[in-house]
Amino acid sequence: MRNAPCRRPAGLVTLLVWIAGLFVSASVWSGDFIDLTAPPPPAQAAVARMTPEDCYPWHGKARNDNCRHHFDVAEQFAPYALMAADTYRDFNRKEWLKARRQARGLSDLPTDPTAAPEGFDALQTEDWRQDVGARFGDRAFKDKKVSSIDFHTDCDPANDDRVAIPLLIPGWERLYDFDRIPRALGYHFFVPDLLIEVWARDYRMAKAAGETDPHTEYAIVFRGTQGSGGWWSNLRFLTALLPLFHDQYSQAARTYPRLLDQILIREEELRERDAARPGAPRITLVGHSLGAGLALYTAFRNPGVSKVIGFNPTPVSGFFATDYERRNRNLADLQAVHLIFEDADVLHYLNECRNGEPIAPGVTAQVHCHQINLSGNNIFRQHEIGPMACRLAALRYTALSFKALSSLPYNGPPPTRAP
Repeated sequence: MRNAPCRRPAGLVTLLVWIAGLFVSASVWSGDFIDLTAPPPPAQAAVARMTPEDCYPWHGKARNDNCRHHFDVAEQFAPYALMAADTYRDFNRKEWLKARRQARGLSDLPTDPTAAPEGFDALQTEDWRQDVGARFGDRAFKDKKVSSIDFHTDCDPANDDRVAIPLLIPGWERLYDFDRIPRALGYHFFVPDLLIEVWARDYRMAKAAGETDPHTEYAIVFRGTQGSGGWWSNLRFLTALLPLFHDQYSQAARTYPRLLDQILIREEELRERDAARPGAPRITLVGHSLGAGLALYTAFRNPGVSKVIGFNPTPVSGFFATDYERRNRNLADLQAVHLIFEDADVLHYLNECRNGEPIAPGVTAQVHCHQINLSGNNIFRQHEIGPMACRLAALRYTALSFKALSSLPYNGPPPTRAP
């Protein structure tokens, strides 16, 4: 008697088909996934791995071009990457107080407040409780000045909980006093764990950097997946079908107008003391992974956004959940969308970037794709923002000598040491 062929249980096959069908149908009907009807984008070539030591001119044109490409990305986006990484930080009292004092131009710590509230007045204690209650990050980043970050020892992807992410970002001020806590919505089910940070770069910093049209810039930064609320929000292509569900996408879009009002009030107060201050500030939305999706969704749902910067972005952006006319009206002020991703990031396989295409039909702002290869390791390690931000910061702030070397012409093989 012949052996019967091996078959999967019919129930399992049915279940898999049912889940796949539910996933596709939910993606289409909720409007919160990628455009499944769009033609596939052109294949993107892999980017070679880069370290600063690749930048010696004798390594040849290909490696030097790759080196300059990574330096250019670092120059543009390292500060925003640090902001995105900082949202995951596990603040202790000492780091929190240090960051608050740094924001006011103070560097000394009168006491060590790590274990008890000595050194905190009553208002600081209440501020600490509110801030840590909203934050509870799980990354034990090291605070280190950007000028002393080492590309290799401080940014190891295999130890992403201890990479160096500075509390202070040169040229930027963290705004603690903004009301940025998401609010409940009536009888809706409230999904927790969304954190939003606000940073400001004064127009005088832009002017000192030689920008031709200096404006004050505000970066509104959305944290990615953290806690159960982040995972619920990652399922928006399903949960968008549920009534009375107030997830992080909805919270981000509804919190933005309140933040914009506070930005305009702050600018008006500063303009009373500085008549030369430019008019309307520029608003940049920033996020990593889920946070990038929140940034894009917020731009689709609200006017006044100048730029969106996403790191290793999720494919769930809610693009089709906003009607055409409203979305294009809100995107009228948008200048560009920049998506930065590691070469083998796990989400990059699900979310091919279409470089140079408009963010939406009828909108002039284009999507700019910046593919880098700094972290190495597996596809999940490459998704982490900590090592990426650390190495971009090392390239921007501490490896300028290598950048200069990469600009020199190739002049033969490397010199040899005398015996």
